Amino acid sequence: MSVNILPVTYPFLTSYTHHTTTLSIITNHEDYMPWFCGNYIQLRVMNDLSSKAWLDFYSYLHKGMHACPFLDIQHMNLDTLRGWGSGIVDFLIKMIDLQNYVYVVVETSQISIYPSYQKRRFAHPIFVYGYDKTEERFYVGDFFKPTFEYSTASFAEVDAAFRAVSADDFGFNGAKIIQYNKKAKFELDLWNVTEMFRDYLYTRDSFGRYRLIQTPDPGEAVGMEHVYTRLIKDVEIHIDNPDLFQHTSFHVLYEHKKAISFILSFLQKQGYIGQNYGYEKVEEKSLMLRNRVLRYVMMKDPALPQQIIGMLHELKELETEALTALVRSLDGGGY
Repeated sequence: MSVNILPVTYPFLTSYTHHTTTLSIITNHEDYMPWFCGNYIQLRVMNDLSSKAWLDFYSYLHKGMHACPFLDIQHMNLDTLRGWGSGIVDFLIKMIDLQNYVYVVVETSQISIYPSYQKRRFAHPIFVYGYDKTEERFYVGDFFKPTFEYSTASFAEVDAAFRAVSADDFGFNGAKIIQYNKKAKFELDLWNVTEMFRDYLYTRDSFGRYRLIQTPDPGEAVGMEHVYTRLIKDVEIHIDNPDLFQHTSFHVLYEHKKAISFILSFLQKQGYIGQNYGYEKVEEKSLMLRNRVLRYVMMKDPALPQQIIGMLHELKELETEALTALVRSLDGGGY
């Protein structure tokens, strides 16, 4: 076979590659929403103000995608991959022919579609979902620009990028071999979805839900109160410090509201709720907030930080009102 491209759908959440990879695969199918509903409600953030916030959705997903029932994942470390006799190019082709997507750590300075090309070392996973032997290129996905996109990379560059990477360059080394599990079934657990909304809204500890498969990180905090407190502090203290201030956090915050709107729309279509409780206003406000942050990053208007802090307070109040009404509807008014 000279060309083989596995199916992908452009993900509607693009904050981090563990989300873009997962959603690129599972959204090709119709039955992922019950699982999505329980895994894209809670947020986690790092407590230590001397480090970056690393705001993200809280589920076992951010530890490596293994918790998604629609994905069968095998991890091959770097030494094992390098022991593959015919090299990384043949390995990737073989995996794709076996209907496997590959999420492999490479040295991006060796691949011309990355902004780091021939400028600085930066190891990162690249999502490989197809190949063209005639053109000698792979079909890949990653943040080749400020936003996630699909593109192509030559066999030669991918080979060089794999050869240049070291085992300690990223949070994991080697590759994750991912196959869609056609036999997987996941039914909506409305009680669990309601509890996750309550965990986020009331800043309740969600760590216990994953205690059997991971030890809670003492540096992490979950829930609305911790998230907004950390982001406000970041604006007050770190907004002019690129080593600590992550404007990505405000994109994650917006994508969280986007995900909640998507979940509410699904629950409404399924007849579990009768409205979205004004959450579309929360999503709109969060987009305005994100854009205001990006405007400051580009223009450094000294009036903007206080505006951003005010918008964070307003967004928190608006979201609290919407989710309080939602939870009362879902669970009959109990706290």
